[in-house]
Amino acid sequence: ALPSQEVIELLLLCFCSSISAGDYTEDAPSTRYFSAHSCPGLHAQAALLYLSNGKARGIATGDKTLKVIVTGASGGIGRGIATVLAGGGCTVGALARSGDKLESLRDEISAAGGTCHTSTVDLRSGDETAAGISALAKALGGVDALINNAGLVILKSAIELELDEWHAMVETNLNGLFYATRAVLPGMIENGSGHIVNISSISGYFPLGGGSGYAATKYAVTGFSESLFQEVREHGIKVTTVFPGSVDSDSHRHQGDDGSWKVKPEEVGKAILDLLNTDAGNCISRLEIRPLSRPPKS
Repeated sequence: ALPSQEVIELLLLCFCSSISAGDYTEDAPSTRYFSAHSCPGLHAQAALLYLSNGKARGIATGDKTLKVIVTGASGGIGRGIATVLAGGGCTVGALARSGDKLESLRDEISAAGGTCHTSTVDLRSGDETAAGISALAKALGGVDALINNAGLVILKSAIELELDEWHAMVETNLNGLFYATRAVLPGMIENGSGHIVNISSISGYFPLGGGSGYAATKYAVTGFSESLFQEVREHGIKVTTVFPGSVDSDSHRHQGDDGSWKVKPEEVGKAILDLLNTDAGNCISRLEIRPLSRPPKS
């Protein structure tokens, strides 16, 4: 069980976020509901209410600048995470297959006063991933956190899904995550600290008709993440599984849907910035992020 003081600090973090969210009055307010899903086996310390008002609260590590690698950072959720973390004072290592988009991301972060190093890598290759992570770790001066975000979404039923599509999702969503994790673990174990954040999906614990292949990969991410936590917690390494719901990104956008009601990629980034902000002695093991609004009626 967590010491009572740490429980109080976690609840205060969430309470303060909810108070400031009520005062959020920009032209397009986007306050969202963030919670850990109350499903069987959920640890009490993960059942937190989080409301984002768009204001980064910084990193609870004193003067230390966190060095964070984000996979799949060239677009969508990954780009939102990378920009928010850089804006929150982290030094970011961005990894993806698209060199041009990574260069654009680096320029955007640099123009805003942040620091971003990039590595163009196909995560489906274990050797490429190891080399890319090694290069970023050297450029960053170490790795404090890894955000395993890279993913491929193909929504088809089992009978419709082509074999090459199945393999592509498994290789990207699961194998790539495993390769990246394996690449950072030795350094984290040596340092006695670290944080691995794996982006799963609501479909990583709830059935998805019409997307069984995609759901299978995300269920696997959930199982891997929660088992990994049991393996590395004694080394001072945290593992958090994040379950985004409907996010406004190209991979999740449907025809005729403008995405205005969905969670924004930057809002996922703000939640992850707060995850990295938790004290060293506790770990929020699960975080579910859903839009407050419901889908518009057709």
